[in-house]
Amino acid sequence: MNTWLYLTAEGLDEPSTDWPCYVWSPTRQRQPMPLNQAAQLLNGQAVDLLLPMELCSWVRSDPWPSKRQPNAQAIAFAVEDQLSEALDKLHLSIGACDKDGRYPVMVIDRQRFTAMLTLLAEEGIEVCSVFVDADVLPLDQALGVWWFGRWLLGGGLPARLALTDDGLTLLRPALPSGIQWIDGR
Repeated sequence: MNTWLYLTAEGLDEPSTDWPCYVWSPTRQRQPMPLNQAAQLLNGQAVDLLLPMELCSWVRSDPWPSKRQPNAQAIAFAVEDQLSEALDKLHLSIGACDKDGRYPVMVIDRQRFTAMLTLLAEEGIEVCSVFVDADVLPLDQALGVWWFGRWLLGGGLPARLALTDDGLTLLRPALPSGIQWIDGR
């Protein structure tokens, strides 16, 4: 089991050593604390980093026209028109082809991502891998999960979103009826 560091959406406006986060130990204990205390607790230990969906965008390619797996550059060019920034300003992470023949792409601003990783490195936190909270939901079911004060939509849905209660109220009529809702409040 790995140790996870979750940077909450609360710290996105002003990333600093006071960024509210959670550390999950291999024994599944969850401890809330600011980033500087997490760094002391981790004491140089490598972590899997979990980011809030609010830091990212998620798009999918059109169904891929051939059976041969495309390279990352081909997929990046295929989704370029869905992005609001130039490709050279973004970091793209490409997932496996889905049952519809589409490639999911998680997108984050390259400069912001670099600054965040630099902040972690300056605190002595070694990052092994990076995940996004709305993208780690099980793929076999469309899910809406109440998580740290907002709704995460993902899993089997063709979207990855983080929404407030009001945002969900507005979007709910457009969502498929078979979504499983998990509200731990």
